[in-house]
Amino acid sequence: VINNAKGIVNTEFSLDFLFSEEIQGFTLNDISITGGSKGELSGSGDSYSLTITPEENSEGNIIVETKAGMVADLAGNENEKANKITQAYDTKAPIFEIIKNKDIIANEDIQFDFLFSEEIQGFTSKDIKVSGGSKGKFSGSGDSYSLVVTPKKNSEANIVLKTKARIVTDLAGNENEKANTLKQAYDTKAPTYEI
Repeated sequence: VINNAKGIVNTEFSLDFLFSEEIQGFTLNDISITGGSKGELSGSGDSYSLTITPEENSEGNIIVETKAGMVADLAGNENEKANKITQAYDTKAPIFEIIKNKDIIANEDIQFDFLFSEEIQGFTSKDIKVSGGSKGKFSGSGDSYSLVVTPKKNSEANIVLKTKARIVTDLAGNENEKANTLKQAYDTKAPTYEI
């Protein structure tokens, strides 16, 4: 059995069943699958192909098994060995939350942490829209990133952070599906008084 997938899959892939000679009696019922669903079995003679679709919104292993004695060559000799293939899959979209390090009204730099459900790629400071302040240092990797924001001087309002859907992917290529917004109140206005 030849697996045509490379790495972790997030979409359908195919397996090739290559026999040493022409066989008979090979059907879809001879193939057992967990973690995915069978597509169409095609082929004839000594070569067959099967398309497999991973389960939606899930991650794990697809296990494909065949048994001994399921097919015979033209002389009636049955295959003697069972076969098993394991293929990792991930069809789960990454999710994340934004956490601020200030629970009260801020008057200085604020660090916002972006915590993803799994390791992602392609996340940069350009993916974060900031109003009410200016972006500072952006850092992180894997499933954890942070951005420092400086509130506007001599002002009081909200810093608003916004991110869009489809800005990052996990290692299997699944994009984040949801946008995210977070507000942080700030006050950098000095009090004034009269005598």
